[in-house]
Amino acid sequence: MTVHPAGLSDKDEKARFVTDGDATGAFHHSSTSPTVEVSLWDSEKFLKSCGVDDWHLAKLNIEGGEYALLRHLIDKGLITKIKHLQVQFHLNVPNAKKQYKKLAKDLQKTHQLRWRYPFIWESWERRD
Repeated sequence: MTVHPAGLSDKDEKARFVTDGDATGAFHHSSTSPTVEVSLWDSEKFLKSCGVDDWHLAKLNIEGGEYALLRHLIDKGLITKIKHLQVQFHLNVPNAKKQYKKLAKDLQKTHQLRWRYPFIWESWERRD
C-alpha cells in the first residue's frame, strides 16, 4: 500500500485548509483556527497513472470537495471505473442542494443508489 501526501480534486493545485477537527477543509471559514497548505491532485491524471481499470470502493468525506471531484469524474467518464461509491455530501458550499441534485441525477446513469441518509451518508453501486 502506498500513501500519497495529497487529496484528489478536479485539478492540480495547492489549497489552504482551515484545521478544525472533523470540519477541516477548504470551505470552512474561521479566523481563529490555524491553516495548512495541502496538495490537491487532478483525479483523472492520478487514476490513470495507477494503471487500474476497476476501483472497488471510493469513500468520499471531503468537506465540500466532493462536488468538484464527482463532477470531474462524471465529466471525464471515470465514474464508471468505481464499483462502490460512498459519499458524504456537505451543505457548506455555494448552491450545495442544486449541485447535489444534478450530481445524483448524473450518478443514476451509471450507478444505482443503495441507501441514502440525506447530507449524512449515501451509497451507490455501479450498474454492471
